[in-house]
Amino acid sequence: MCMKLRVAFWRTFTTFLIATILLMAAFFFMFFETFVGKEWTWVQPTIIAVVVVSSIAFFIPTYLNNYYIVQKKYLIQHKGRREYIYYFSEVLYIDEKQSEKKKVICFFTNKGHVRYLTFDKEGKIYKAMIAGAKNRMSTEEFKENYPKIKL
Repeated sequence: MCMKLRVAFWRTFTTFLIATILLMAAFFFMFFETFVGKEWTWVQPTIIAVVVVSSIAFFIPTYLNNYYIVQKKYLIQHKGRREYIYYFSEVLYIDEKQSEKKKVICFFTNKGHVRYLTFDKEGKIYKAMIAGAKNRMSTEEFKENYPKIKL
């Protein structure tokens, strides 16, 4: 059982779209006098084109290098040049309500770490995590064992 799953395209695209709009707003305020002037020259469209082209240039490798590999005993999250391995045996609790609602898996490990993983398009990563994590606790058990952690 080895599956390679990509992060949902529209989630990544939406994130980059918001970042591009914020970057354009920052450039607008940095070059306020240039954009408010009555006559536009080659400078204004060049600034806009540089922001859009650079956003596209960063989006493509980011999307292509963000994926998950589901193995029998663990899940590998590949983010850029880094790989994070999450063993199913280390998963103590999965917040199923929040995960299904937000389409982001929220889980706690036996080391006390909280991890968030974005769903793939079909939600297969969530199903694999639920099926693979055999040591999961119920909400009540988790609250009882870890009262300081807020769910």
